[in-house]
Amino acid sequence: MAKKKITALNEEFDSKLFAIIARRYAFVVFGLITMSMVIAYLYLRYSQPTYESSSVIKIGIVNNATAVLNNQSPMITDMMGINQLAGDVEVLRSRVMLSRVISKMPLAVSYFSRGNVLDNENYPNGPFSVEYVILDSVLIGTNIEISFSGDSKFTIEYPFEGKQIVQNGEANSWINTAGIRIKVAIRDINTILSQQDRYGKNSFYFIINNPEYLVEQYGSKLTVSILNQNAQTARIQVKDNNPYKAADFANTLMDEFNLYDKERKSEGSVRSIDFINETINSIDSQLRESEFSLEIFKRVNKVIDPTENATNTLDHINTMIDQRVAFQLDLAVLDRLKKTLAENKKLENILPLLAGTSSDEVIKVLVQQVQDAENRRTNLRFMATEENAAIQSIDIEIAGKRKLLIGAIDNARLAVNDKIKSIDDRINEFESSFVKLPSKEAELARLNRVYDVNQKFY
Repeated sequence: MAKKKITALNEEFDSKLFAIIARRYAFVVFGLITMSMVIAYLYLRYSQPTYESSSVIKIGIVNNATAVLNNQSPMITDMMGINQLAGDVEVLRSRVMLSRVISKMPLAVSYFSRGNVLDNENYPNGPFSVEYVILDSVLIGTNIEISFSGDSKFTIEYPFEGKQIVQNGEANSWINTAGIRIKVAIRDINTILSQQDRYGKNSFYFIINNPEYLVEQYGSKLTVSILNQNAQTARIQVKDNNPYKAADFANTLMDEFNLYDKERKSEGSVRSIDFINETINSIDSQLRESEFSLEIFKRVNKVIDPTENATNTLDHINTMIDQRVAFQLDLAVLDRLKKTLAENKKLENILPLLAGTSSDEVIKVLVQQVQDAENRRTNLRFMATEENAAIQSIDIEIAGKRKLLIGAIDNARLAVNDKIKSIDDRINEFESSFVKLPSKEAELARLNRVYDVNQKFY
């Protein structure tokens, strides 16, 4: 008969043994439960609650280089969208954006009221407000106690250079004291007196904040993440002990980013308009002079329309004039681009000027490459300093491509000038056919051509 193998574990539950063990260690279980409840109570009773405010922002992406150069490649478009979305997320996290948000919010002074255990921050509306002029920066971040007596009198108390400063003052009047000039405005005296009756005289204090400290503080409380790559959306999350402050910070961050995005997108249009205005002003005087000369000539010589005598010849001349105007526009764009390079400005607003011109494709490609490198440098600059190896490497790349671009522009300008000279020579050949025309008609035709050139370019 086979023997049953006996295991080391007891396969049956022994209720009597369990009861003996439970009675023996009941006090341990009870103690652990009691201690956990006490710890939970103390944590909830003596710690500030943390609130989180969350918002979603739609980031609109417009790439001028793709639009101008007519690049329809889905892979390239997706890659540019990913890079720009990631860059905008870093902009939302950056110290520059945080500084803009903090400057728009009432965070220069923090106001607190004391309780039995915890102090509460009176944001956004406290029973009093403070204006100040700091004379000694040591007071930044220092607790300044304030108490009120009557409807308009107050006393401030704070440590300064090893001494305890006590200064009385009148509401809505500037007072001078050690390290600071200060003016206190009372908003709700009933709330103030009620708080002092309940918790004592020193129931209020305020702190003058350091903007750099606020940037560091809210940088750790802020989380920005990509929510949906295809929809180009990002999520902003802000945590704070004050729910109103968390909500205001998230909303103000969205407003400031939208304002920054609008400024960034409108900059290119503004510079394009400036370039057009400069060109119009430069040709306007020449157009006025040619109009005046033509009017005087017609009035004195009483000649109206000489083109009837040489229709075919003038058609050729007009065609070449149109070509010459087009090359003049190309030359003006190249000069503008070279001027921008000489002044070491960014090229992100030059690409729209190349649209519709016959500029060399090599120049367009180089301009796009320089812009891409400058965009990468701008995004990286939010996370690193000028001494960073990656930024220095990008600077070398930008300098090399700018040098190649200047060389390409010089070659293109020589080619355009040669074409203009060739057209001028052809026009002179056709003008020689006007020798047989009466001198008055020939002179009028010349004035008309000068006027046409200036008017078309205008």
